[in-house]
Amino acid sequence: MSKSLIEQLSDMQQLEADLAINGGEITPDLQCRMNDISRGLSDKVDSCYQWVIESEAMVEQYKASAKPYLEAAKSLKNKVDRFKTNYLKTCISLSGDEKITGQMWELKLRKASKVVDIFSETVIPDMFKTEETIVKIDKTKLLRELKTGREIAGANLTDGVRNVYFGGAK
Repeated sequence: MSKSLIEQLSDMQQLEADLAINGGEITPDLQCRMNDISRGLSDKVDSCYQWVIESEAMVEQYKASAKPYLEAAKSLKNKVDRFKTNYLKTCISLSGDEKITGQMWELKLRKASKVVDIFSETVIPDMFKTEETIVKIDKTKLLRELKTGREIAGANLTDGVRNVYFGGAK
């Protein structure tokens, strides 16, 4: 069974320790272990790259696959709403009654609930208004200014998170 990347790196550290114990002399056994570890690391890095690329492609595929279902659900929901609003409501009205009775179910029109109709926002009293303020900081502009050496109150440059990326092997 192949070793994980962490196990491979642990083997590399052990090899370096054994090399130090041996006074830096590379024996045939150490050379053989070095070659095995080097091949194993190389294969494992390539496998990790392949897994990441394939998994990222699957993420995109899942997103793309979900889109038609979301669109179909929205379309069907609109169709149901139109059926209830246009067709069934009209049928109940045409019946001349408040309901149409089936064997198991009844179609009824609910009494209309009260809703607010705002026809002029400017004359509505302030006690019925809430104010929303959205403050957005332009981090790109801040970064540009901080990189020039300018000091800006409330912000400074720090090291970000190191991200993993794959580059071409040399």
